This record gives sequence, C-alpha cells and structure tokens, in this order.
Amino acid sequence: MEKQEVFNIHGYPIIVNLKIGKIKAKRFTYNGGMIFISVTPRYRKKDLEKSIEQALPEKTIKKFFSEPYIGDDYIYITGKKHHLVVLEEGGVRNKMDDYVFKKRSDIRKELRKIAYDIYLLEIRKIEKEMGIRKPHTLKVTKMTAAVGKHYKQKNMITLDESLIHYSLSIIDSVVTHELCHYYYQDHSANFYDLLLRYCPDYKELKKKLTYGVRR
Repeated sequence: MEKQEVFNIHGYPIIVNLKIGKIKAKRFTYNGGMIFISVTPRYRKKDLEKSIEQALPEKTIKKFFSEPYIGDDYIYITGKKHHLVVLEEGGVRNKMDDYVFKKRSDIRKELRKIAYDIYLLEIRKIEKEMGIRKPHTLKVTKMTAAVGKHYKQKNMITLDESLIHYSLSIIDSVVTHELCHYYYQDHSANFYDLLLRYCPDYKELKKKLTYGVRR
C-alpha cells in the first residue's frame, strides 16, 4: 500500500510518498520534489520527520518544489498550471485551455493517454535528430526508482507517467537520455558525451526534475 503525506521538514511542507509494508527502509530517495520511503504500518510521523532532517540539510530541502501535480482546482501539464474542471464535482469550464474530466477517478487514466501522445511525438523528433532509424515502441507507466528505462532487445522505452507534469524540455532530457542507450548500454564517458551533445542542459534539467521544478 502507498500513500502520500505532507511532512514538515526544516519548516517546509514536503510531500512524502510512504510505501507501507513489512520492511522498513534503511534509506530513502527523492525525486520530483517528493521523498520516497518504505515504512511499517506502525511508523511514527515525527520520528520520520526527524530522520529526514538529519539526512537532508535545510539548503537541500529549500530546493524542493513540493506542490502536488494535481490539486482540487488545478493540474500541471507540460510544466504549465492549468485550471482543472471535474464535472461530477460541479466544475465549469471557463477557458479553452482548462482540463476537463467527468470524474476525478478518470484523471490518471486520461493523463496516461495524453502523456503517451506527447511522449511519442518527442521520441520521434529526437530519434530523427540522433539518426535512429528504427522507431522505438513506448510504454507509459508509474515508476519510482527511475523516470525512464530503455530496453535494447525490445527496442522499447518506458517512461514515467508523472513526466507529463513537466516542461517539454525536461521531458526531452529524459527521452534523450534513454535514446542514448540505443548506442551505449552503460553510463560511460562516451554515453555522457553523446547525451550532452544532444542535450547540453541535461545536468540542469535533471536537477529541476529531482527537486520537482516543473519548468
């Protein structure tokens, strides 16, 4: 079971994704302006807050942009904050760029469709730039340990569904990273030379993704 809670870390509201099970994690990770940690059902929030503060200094926490991707009346799509309309909740469309859903439970499913179309367009664009002639297939799913994965034998790329909330430049940085694995399956110097050739701002864009900065 997973759930998200807002923790007070060094005085800042930070979203923490809790994976609740039998095993308590000895360490945690963070990405997308969110902290991921495994806990047992008997976890104590105050103890976790203290542990995180001991591990992450305030200067690091200050970099987090921890606003949820989807709020009661807003949604981030390709880095832009749009008005969210949920019809079953009495929402009314006001502008053409509002995002309208019949039910709140529909949002994740519909977002995956939107993400698939946008990701695929970016993949085809970057494949052409990199001289990759064999088109990759695409899978969009929820990922936690990474935001993308390249499967050489299947000629397939898997991308995290949450990337749809980030700017196209950040999406492209992840796509470029995965397409570089078409040529190099490791993270060697040659891999990063190729990556920085096609995405010179990769390091800065990766930092934004890490800390949840949408644009």
